[in-house]
Amino acid sequence: MQQLCSKIYPKPHRPVRILQLGDGNILRGLADWMIQDMNDHGAICCSVAAVQLSPRGRAASLALQNGLYTLRSEGICGGQKVKTSRVIDVIDDVIDPVKNYIHYLSYAARGELAMVLTNGTESPCIFDIEDTDFTRCPHSFAGLLLALLKRRYEVFGGDAGKGLIIVPCDLINDNGRELKDRLVRLARAANLGGGFIEWLQTANRFVSTLIDRIVPGYPAGEAEEVFAECGYRDDNVVKSELYYQLVLGDPSLRGVFPADKTGANVVFAQDVAPYAARKMRLLNGSHTALAAAAHLCGVSTVGEAAQDPLLYSFVREYAVNEACPTIADLSGGSTADYAESVLERFKNPYIRHEIKSILQGGAAKYRMRILPVIKDYVRTAGKLPARSVFALAALCVVCGNKEGGICPNEARFAELCGAIAGGGDPVVLAREILADRETWGCDLNAVHPSFSRLVGGYIADICSLGGRGALKKLSGAK
Repeated sequence: MQQLCSKIYPKPHRPVRILQLGDGNILRGLADWMIQDMNDHGAICCSVAAVQLSPRGRAASLALQNGLYTLRSEGICGGQKVKTSRVIDVIDDVIDPVKNYIHYLSYAARGELAMVLTNGTESPCIFDIEDTDFTRCPHSFAGLLLALLKRRYEVFGGDAGKGLIIVPCDLINDNGRELKDRLVRLARAANLGGGFIEWLQTANRFVSTLIDRIVPGYPAGEAEEVFAECGYRDDNVVKSELYYQLVLGDPSLRGVFPADKTGANVVFAQDVAPYAARKMRLLNGSHTALAAAAHLCGVSTVGEAAQDPLLYSFVREYAVNEACPTIADLSGGSTADYAESVLERFKNPYIRHEIKSILQGGAAKYRMRILPVIKDYVRTAGKLPARSVFALAALCVVCGNKEGGICPNEARFAELCGAIAGGGDPVVLAREILADRETWGCDLNAVHPSFSRLVGGYIADICSLGGRGALKKLSGAK
């Protein structure tokens, strides 16, 4: 069987207008696919130069395939199982900057270059304040990007019109501001001068984003199936779910990244934060709400839990009746529609999401994802949301079981929960757990006067009835 390359799949010639720092799953599984879609619809005419950030990156492998790779998307759509394969041909050049630093810097001199897409988390070193020798390839992601911007400033004499649109795709809050701050700090440490720092801050646009797509990467277990279907081998296949959303925190980007013209699920917003909060409470929060309950029921993956009527009913109640009322509708779809899409994604049989991986750092995740739901629900409804509270009780029981090894990095929380096995009064134990400022940052007993009583009651139910029995009691099932 032939290897995918331009000999069997001819590539169109397009100018490189986007430099991409990273060649990993998120960028190839979402950003490059959207660029492909815009090209195919005639909305843009643009190719990408992809820069390897990790020694384990794909520069050499992609070069052998002339930048071509296959996006394999799998999931549930309208209740039906769907699998699609599509060749992505937008990568025109692949660069290993460690081996060819001069070639990497040459892109700084290209006047047609307009945008830099990044995923700094692919780099073994994201930021190093001492990475300031730009005569050789910097070892940090921030240093590598700053070297390019420094060269562009020099080549174009500080022309404000030659700044770039810099779009980080890292899965962190306010990633545009975070990246800009890091680059300014590094520029000052490198003594690059006030003129350059002013140009860095004002001539370049740093755009915060929200990426919402699960992209597991190379589908090792089904690669041969993909090859047989496609009729070629591809060492760079990237697997994704069907669902996606990209939120760009700059409405003016429509002019250079017009993904909305293709019907893509892209939102141009002044502020990404509300979309991030919605994702945190509904997608991530539903995972956290489900995880401990599923573990107590002997279920090991999200997909299996979504097929379990009792567990699915539990997480649906959390998402639709507890989280949704705390989130306002946003442009690009209602909160209720987003919740339904989350629940459908949970049923995806092609994505194996381990419950134990969700439980790692469970208390910190609960604090970030579900506590805001509880506080807002109490503020508006005047009572505690039952599933949100049950999720905490279940987490306490799971993390108190030292044999499970679920909370190895949350020693204080695990110690407090460990007392559950001793048979003490569960309400008293719950009050002590909720009062721990080291875990929660505040005393959660102040959220509602019945908080410890409800958590303790659910702990008692789990200990006496088991996870499934306690869930049945909660739902009123026989």
